[in-house]
Amino acid sequence: MTSETGEGADLQPSRNPQRSLAARLVFVAALWSTLALALAGVFLVSLYQRASERAFDAQLEIHIKALVAQMLETGPGADGTVSVLTAPAYRGDPRFSLPLSGWYWTVRRAGSQDILYSSESLLGDPLDAPPIGDADISAGFVAGPTGDEVRILQRQISVEDTPYVIAVAAATAGFWADIAEFARLVALTLCIVGLGLILAIFLQVRVGLRPLSRLRASLSAVRRGRRSESTRPCRGKSRPWRWNSTLSSSPTGRLSSGHGPMSATWHTA
Repeated sequence: MTSETGEGADLQPSRNPQRSLAARLVFVAALWSTLALALAGVFLVSLYQRASERAFDAQLEIHIKALVAQMLETGPGADGTVSVLTAPAYRGDPRFSLPLSGWYWTVRRAGSQDILYSSESLLGDPLDAPPIGDADISAGFVAGPTGDEVRILQRQISVEDTPYVIAVAAATAGFWADIAEFARLVALTLCIVGLGLILAIFLQVRVGLRPLSRLRASLSAVRRGRRSESTRPCRGKSRPWRWNSTLSSSPTGRLSSGHGPMSATWHTA
């Protein structure tokens, strides 16, 4: 009795194996989808930030070119035409005239922090620009006169063999606001996509495991003695053995297959 009980216990299926398998499949797929979408979101925001920085620098570069064109004057000299640096009164943008507006420009000699000319918006305050070194152009983020962050673009020019550095800076409040708005839209979009993917995975797992559920039910019925055979999940249908001749007793008490008084054939539809 103990042995039969043990065998019966071994044959008993575990509690809800299909549900456990489906949960694991959905969890792994959902975790992978979440990580992939998160990395994609970070990548998209990074690309947008770089593109915004290039567009911002291109706008500052236009102001630098206009400033250079205004403060350089050419005239006749002993050796021909010479360029002379003059004090510019550049107001290409009204914000260069508003006090501490966040938009500034300065002109200084290379290698020195002493400002030769500056915009009216600075009100005489210094603009802490990092050294440009030997580079012709440099861009970065620095603190403005009010402590707010500004994006500064510096370009080095040479006038009569004297190097000068022209710097144009603009406040970055609107710049970071645009990036934050883009990141919010990306996160919202990827969340919707992620929920759709998880739902699709859940439905796919439920539909894909239906044959396993039917097979499990059939095996359970066989164990309980309700059916004599389990239904196989295949296209062909199987029928039980059919005897080709009537059962007759053999003098030797043996049964032969195919050559004796009894033969059996397996028919498959």
